[in-house]
Amino acid sequence: MSVRQPPPLRYGDPLRLWRAGGEACARMPEVARSFWRGIILMYGCFLVLAVLSVILVSRFILEPALQLVGHWIQGMGGAWLSSLSWVGILFFRIIQVVLLGAGVFIALLLALALMGPWIEAMVERLVLRCRGLQQGPSLSFSEVARGVWGSLVASLRGLGLSLVALVLTIVPVVGWIPAAGLNAYLLGRDVRDPYLSVRRTLKDPVTPLDGKGRFWTFTVGLPLLFCGFLPVIGWMLLPWILVRLAVGFAWDVENPD
Repeated sequence: MSVRQPPPLRYGDPLRLWRAGGEACARMPEVARSFWRGIILMYGCFLVLAVLSVILVSRFILEPALQLVGHWIQGMGGAWLSSLSWVGILFFRIIQVVLLGAGVFIALLLALALMGPWIEAMVERLVLRCRGLQQGPSLSFSEVARGVWGSLVASLRGLGLSLVALVLTIVPVVGWIPAAGLNAYLLGRDVRDPYLSVRRTLKDPVTPLDGKGRFWTFTVGLPLLFCGFLPVIGWMLLPWILVRLAVGFAWDVENPD
């Protein structure tokens, strides 16, 4: 297989990337195997982190709050005050569900952040295969370690920004708009960055991200953001869709025909 030159970047719509990701897995069995192994591992990490998150939220937030509510109800006097006790209990249960849901969603974001280096490694395998390369440029152990560490740090930085966006949702009405926009961009960046990082590793010409590329990043993140708004089902679909779009982006650029 002849060695190909790096193709120019192009930005396909989410549906095009979805189809490209499926085509890449169908035509490259090793990528498909890596894809499903990574998804299973990610779900395992998510399950462990979700259980840990529920335990921590229950132990250090909900239990103390429940004790305070109990003391408040017991300390109330008069029939008209005791009739309000169910309001306090209902309010507490709503807060309980919201906090547990937020904890599970944070666990999902953390699992995705930890899987950042794996997504990049899978995309690198795809790109090398498309270009007819056995391996990328020879790198020292320290360079490889720095690359993995840099990918992990970038993923964790994205997690921090996602938590900032989550805090913004506390602000009624107004806070939801910048929070949704920021989360959409961050999710789109998780689709975009693995391939761009591989191109930098392979010494491809670096093209600064322009306004079109940034807007594309935002639009690609919108379907993922919608999944994030669907409790349980959407949260389980989000990692699968994100990784398939990331693979599809690399495949769509490397195979323009």
